[in-house]
Amino acid sequence: MRSLALFGEAAVTISKTIIASSTNGGAVACAGTGTATLNVCDVYGNTGGDWVDCISGQLGVDGNISESPLFCDTASGDLTLHEDSPCLPENNDSGAEVSTGVYFVRLEARGQVVTRKVVLLR
Repeated sequence: MRSLALFGEAAVTISKTIIASSTNGGAVACAGTGTATLNVCDVYGNTGGDWVDCISGQLGVDGNISESPLFCDTASGDLTLHEDSPCLPENNDSGAEVSTGVYFVRLEARGQVVTRKVVLLR
């Protein structure tokens, strides 16, 4: 399973997000004419590749990085960010923090609208 898959004509912009450690597949996949634009994102450690498929060419653009997010203790489920994490504003060139929390993603394609909850932890 990939971290994020887009189908059909879906077009999304993903901002201030960590996409890390997918164990089966790349970080993002786009089927059909779907597109994904990332800004101030950390895409790291995904088994099938990080900045591949429809997000290739975006590493190093608009504050995007590929570095370990330095979660405090993933083995015990503590996904808070260590003080040295490159996802914190004081530790990256963009000066922006990669956000965490509960968000809703809205996708529109071919007249259909789908909204899903996404949980981002820091």
